[in-house]
Amino acid sequence: MHPSSIAAMRAPICAALIFVGGCGSTPKNDPPEPVGPTSQVTGRNAPAATPVAPADPSAAPSAPAQPADIEAALAYDDADPLGDLEAADALDRMGKMEPLPNTPAPKHGCAVLDPGRRVWATPGPVSITSLGRGFAVAGYAKKGESSEQLFLVSVPANGLPEPIAALEVKPPQTLKRIAPPGLAARTENDVMIAWTDGNGALRSRRMRMAVAGHGASLELAKGVDTRFSPALTVSQDRTLVAYTMGSTPMRTMLATLAADGSVQDKRDVTPASMGASAPAFVAGAEPPVLLMLDARNGMSPLLRLDLSADGTSSEPAQVVVPVSMVASPSELAAASSSIGTHVAYTGIGAAATTAIGLLPIAPIAGAPEALVPGTAYGQFHVSAAAGPRAVIMVATSPIAAGKEPELELQVTVIGLEGRGKPAVIRAEGGANHPAIARDEAGHVGVAYTGQSGVYVAILRCDDA
Repeated sequence: MHPSSIAAMRAPICAALIFVGGCGSTPKNDPPEPVGPTSQVTGRNAPAATPVAPADPSAAPSAPAQPADIEAALAYDDADPLGDLEAADALDRMGKMEPLPNTPAPKHGCAVLDPGRRVWATPGPVSITSLGRGFAVAGYAKKGESSEQLFLVSVPANGLPEPIAALEVKPPQTLKRIAPPGLAARTENDVMIAWTDGNGALRSRRMRMAVAGHGASLELAKGVDTRFSPALTVSQDRTLVAYTMGSTPMRTMLATLAADGSVQDKRDVTPASMGASAPAFVAGAEPPVLLMLDARNGMSPLLRLDLSADGTSSEPAQVVVPVSMVASPSELAAASSSIGTHVAYTGIGAAATTAIGLLPIAPIAGAPEALVPGTAYGQFHVSAAAGPRAVIMVATSPIAAGKEPELELQVTVIGLEGRGKPAVIRAEGGANHPAIARDEAGHVGVAYTGQSGVYVAILRCDDA
């Protein structure tokens, strides 16, 4: 057990109950309300949401028509693989976006400033990272029946998205993707991306957030389990890449990449006589902290590996606390701020429903509770970001109970006084695969998949 975890002694008992109504699963706040009709992304550049709808529906702002050439702007042509790089010119011709409103964040919550601008025309799992002022978004997208793309887009908080690159994944993944590529920013103009192909080979590549100067791709490993996203973080001038091997038991490897992108070190960080999967770096933690799960039937140990700034570790991974009823495949998201460190994980609720648990692990481990109670079925996802004085979680949540419900996203601020009322993001046909990041200006970006593409919402949260 974690040395400072006195409260962890009761956590295993609570962990078995949180998804069925015990140990703090009762919401402390009223149910969240959607931000309004303008929060539903309908394939248009939707206007910014306002906290109160106009009394006269005719007075509500209308969304401008989507220019017809957006498909051409975001299309991929096998004969011209660099054609996407010219998309920024086409997007510029579509007109300028309205500036974000100055809506203040509610206490312990978030204000949705822009419920979603489309950044890619094909849906697929996505990741997001902060570029200082604005964001980079990367994801997978199907191209027809037999090919697959890896795309990278620059998304300013104010302004139009700019496609940076579209790379063909060879061989493509034939099964449906459930995990996005890994993404981390080295500087405002330099990101590292890691992805898997259909054979389970993991590759990485440095990319410039301009239409030139990309590095060469490098194979990091073979036999990687593509159900888990590679986890990336930058420390000093190194990039750390953690990934899950498709072995029995599953094992987590950690690669350290030098400034030039070459492999400086690669090692197995799985504790002896245990398994390890679903690696996730704790957002906001310095030096880096890596979390993993030894996924089992019943109680699954949550593992923590404290790293030095150069990516080395003097001690093996330690068990923080056991959690129960984790999903298969499991997913972790964690963030750390001045209020402590919180972890979210996908789990199984009553009657084998899907749920998402929330667990504080620092300064001491506490009792878990349900971030999303188990009321429906499906593949849910969760992501975390760190603010100066709060942790921000975004999670998939069903709009109604039952099988194959329509899904929404709930963005929750966790501060000194606990969880605030979630902000809700909805999209036509449902929203899923959320990923979250916070830039230096305080904008919170949420990338997600909708029915007709990939979108990025911009929020302002009470986190400072």
